[in-house]
Amino acid sequence: MLTAGQVAAVLHRPAADRNAASRLRTAGKVVAPSVGNSYRYPAFPFHEATASVREAVAAVNMALGAVADPWGIAPR
Repeated sequence: MLTAGQVAAVLHRPAADRNAASRLRTAGKVVAPSVGNSYRYPAFPFHEATASVREAVAAVNMALGAVADPWGIAPR
């Protein structure tokens, strides 16, 4: 699980750019369950070589409603 700063690094942005992770979360492209007062992002959706979210993962997350229920789409 990645912090927002770590997501920024994977996306080749400054670590202080935590808004990059937030924008992806609020768009529903990545799952980010809240943990305490912050969010944690699984590492697998991110493709570091292209500094992007894998399109297939983003499409599935959006189709399953990750924004409304991030824990509900998590594998069990």
